[in-house]
Amino acid sequence: MTKQEFLESLERHLRGQIPEAQILENMDYYRSYIEKEEAAGKTEEEVMQILGDPWLIAKTLIDSANRTPGENRMVYESEAEREDGGDSRTGSYRSWKLDLTTWYGKLIVIAGAALVIFLLFTLMSILLPIVLCLMAVGFVIRLFRNR
Repeated sequence: MTKQEFLESLERHLRGQIPEAQILENMDYYRSYIEKEEAAGKTEEEVMQILGDPWLIAKTLIDSANRTPGENRMVYESEAEREDGGDSRTGSYRSWKLDLTTWYGKLIVIAGAALVIFLLFTLMSILLPIVLCLMAVGFVIRLFRNR
């Protein structure tokens, strides 16, 4: 992909999704970034590989632009931080936020669900033979008791 193709694709994906002023600002940013990297000695192809897919960049920019403060966010913080406002030694407040409106937030949730399902199936594959053996032993014991 060339610089021109990258910029055209980025603009095409942003068009109609975010305000025109933000499109122009982002286009100027990426244009100058590419030129700066080329001036530093990188080839156009190397810079395009570093930047990656313009659709993914556009998606991230659109998600950031369309999000309103506090919208669909899950906030995780410890009880100690909530009670005293942060670390008493430094006076800083730290919290970790997972924004479920972004692609990476959704990816984290999907990966977590897949991990839970994997662990459940692993646990079942370990416990099922044990449970079946215990049931078979119980059945045999019951047969001998009834005689």
